[in-house]
Amino acid sequence: MSRSPRNFALAAAVALATVFFSAESLPLGRRAVDACGILGGLNSTQIRLVDVANCYNAIPFDHSIASSTFETVYKLFDEMYVFRDSALTPDLPLPFTSAPVDIIKDLQTIGRTHYDGDYGFHRDIALAISSLNDAHASYSVDCYSLYTFAQPMGLYAPVIDGKQTIRVYKDWLKRGYDDCEVITIDGQPALTYLFDWATKYTSFSKDGGVRLTQSLASQVYDLTSNSFVILAGEFSQRTTLPENGAIEYKLQCSTQGSSSTTTTTIRDVWKVFSSVSGNFTDVTSFVAQNCAKKPDPKGSTSSSDRADDYNPYHPHYVPMPPKSVMSEHYGDSDLSTNTAITNAAPSSSSPIPPPQEFEGAEKLGSGNATVFYQLKSQPDVGVIVVWTHVAPDDELDVILHYMDEFHKRNITHILFDFQGNGGGSVDFASALVQLFFPSQRPLDQSLYSDLKVTPDIQTLSKVAFNNSNGGLYNAAQYVNLKLSETATEFTLYQNDDLFTDVVDTTKNGRTASYTQKTTLEPVVLNGLPDVSHYPWTGNAAQFRILSDGRCGSACLLSAFELHNDYKVEAFSIGGVQGQALSIFSFAGGAVGTLSSLEQTFEAIHATTVENGRLVGPLPYAGDVRLPILEVFAPGSETVPLEYDAKVYKADVHLDFDPLNARSRDVMWTQVAAAAWS
Repeated sequence: MSRSPRNFALAAAVALATVFFSAESLPLGRRAVDACGILGGLNSTQIRLVDVANCYNAIPFDHSIASSTFETVYKLFDEMYVFRDSALTPDLPLPFTSAPVDIIKDLQTIGRTHYDGDYGFHRDIALAISSLNDAHASYSVDCYSLYTFAQPMGLYAPVIDGKQTIRVYKDWLKRGYDDCEVITIDGQPALTYLFDWATKYTSFSKDGGVRLTQSLASQVYDLTSNSFVILAGEFSQRTTLPENGAIEYKLQCSTQGSSSTTTTTIRDVWKVFSSVSGNFTDVTSFVAQNCAKKPDPKGSTSSSDRADDYNPYHPHYVPMPPKSVMSEHYGDSDLSTNTAITNAAPSSSSPIPPPQEFEGAEKLGSGNATVFYQLKSQPDVGVIVVWTHVAPDDELDVILHYMDEFHKRNITHILFDFQGNGGGSVDFASALVQLFFPSQRPLDQSLYSDLKVTPDIQTLSKVAFNNSNGGLYNAAQYVNLKLSETATEFTLYQNDDLFTDVVDTTKNGRTASYTQKTTLEPVVLNGLPDVSHYPWTGNAAQFRILSDGRCGSACLLSAFELHNDYKVEAFSIGGVQGQALSIFSFAGGAVGTLSSLEQTFEAIHATTVENGRLVGPLPYAGDVRLPILEVFAPGSETVPLEYDAKVYKADVHLDFDPLNARSRDVMWTQVAAAAWS
């Protein structure tokens, strides 16, 4: 067995030197001696970006904090990040546009860099991990995401008269700029500027078109209001400190009732919204209150190993500040709240149709993860919006209820809308497909997978075996494929052989040990009502998939199975005009977090490396996320699905326009007409 390097010495590697904001990037003025005290003394409407930046930069570098942070992050990505070596793959085919990343080398560079402030060190770690373009991989520190920075305009990239441009999707200041063309941003051509910005700062996908979509405004379903609302996009709304204090836009607007246009240049400063609770009066109290860890709540348990643990609103979807706070700044009464969606209310056993919201589609009802419509122009088409895979157990009952409703209404064709779905439960991903394509045997719904193995992981797996709190390192939840591949039933591992009978594999010149191919215990739907009488059951021609490429993780598993196993035609919308676009993003397989690992260590009483604790905790409140289990497409033995670009491309690529970007029913009608007219 090969062993990954463990002891990269930080020693004198982190000390004093680099300032984050250069004069060229953000001229913030002289840093105040008591910058955090100044920030803490401001009320919510007085806070400027410069105040936050000065406070962040006033926090002194702490060698002990940096050393502990570095050691934990480095060990996680060196020993547990399952794509450590796959990430080195050069020349990924389209629709992927990502460059190879040596995350270990990049972290080592950070370890050798001298910093004079705390913020720059943590920011560089976050950016290095973000460069992997893997939404499952991230590093966050709570105290550096307490403020949301928002532009008063959301942008989008429609194609009009055969040409793609950047335009204003929503001007929250109501200055009349909606749908004005954005000619330049900070003096650069707008489309080029935003594509390049998304390449550097948006980690959502290896597909540059999907990253562009992620950076721009879009509609997402909001459970609180039971309606589609506007999400500003990562460019216009972020919790990371913007590169500049303001953005300059050159706009070209049509004159109402005339063919003439007017050109204007505006400079919009960033509005700042605070989520800080409590008071701080100086740098010391800011760090103590906002950076230091709080005691863990009693009775915390390990997170489920059957979910990808992805919160669709952070770090990739920034929630809008509360409407009352936004109104203080913008005075706009129609702002959407877009609050987090994971605290979903239980679905009703007898769903009540909510108010109508589209002219071209009738809303039949909704659950906690799904919404159901019938098109008016083609009433034989039903739409199922699966906006999240964070679904309660009874969501399948909701879907079955509306399958019956579809049948009563003579609906024979179904469009799955997966846009903006950041993932959730792996079990829901499999069960959703089984409702429409019942499996012949359990393993038909599974993708083969493996995990990275090191001596420390082997030690942990011994302690974790057959322990419900063992997380992804409990071998008892995995299928022994040697005993199950040709059988009608599957056999789970009865011992720790999964982590001891390893395979040494060389990828891109680096060798590491992996488990034998396996799969998590498949979902078996017991007591499922007979669905054979529905006209769509098992018939790929009756289905279509619609995505904007932002169908990630568990959502990807559903869409991948529908498209690749059952040959359902897939439409993708958005991205870059004329370029192939992905159906889905970040396959991962299963993601782990440092916080869930710490809960596992505590639950199975693993307190040292010798008895199963792999890594130490972060000194600051925050978390690290990374894929631990990788999955493979059927027939692929060496290239994990995360990097298997050939299976990502949609069959049909649609462009956004001013109508379909604002009205999902228009978009659904376009797809239905192309598919079943």
